[in-house]
Amino acid sequence: MNTIQLIGNICKDVELRVTQSGKKIVDNTIAVKKEKKNSLGEYESDFIKVVLFDYNAEYLSKYSKKGDKIGVVGKLRVDPYQDKEGNYKTDVYVIVDKVELLKSSEKKAEEPITEPKVSPDDL
Repeated sequence: MNTIQLIGNICKDVELRVTQSGKKIVDNTIAVKKEKKNSLGEYESDFIKVVLFDYNAEYLSKYSKKGDKIGVVGKLRVDPYQDKEGNYKTDVYVIVDKVELLKSSEKKAEEPITEPKVSPDDL
């Protein structure tokens, strides 16, 4: 069984794209807060790529924006590939089956969440 549930904040502006065949797509990243604090007493986040199609993509693009808290249910995808230099890498993301807006960012008191400057492949 391949099912994943996540709650996190949208990391960048939501852009709806439409393929040549008419399929609607949104790809974004959500920041999912870790359960334990680090040595400085702060919570860190994992940055998880998410991909939404058709109705879910249109819904997210209409009703959410960077910083909003969302819940997603979907399937974890792991796609190995070889880059231009011949290095083997892995792309990990969630194909979203269900999405729910949990909290608008307009009332948030925290700083905006941004994507990490280091990709998981660099670690």
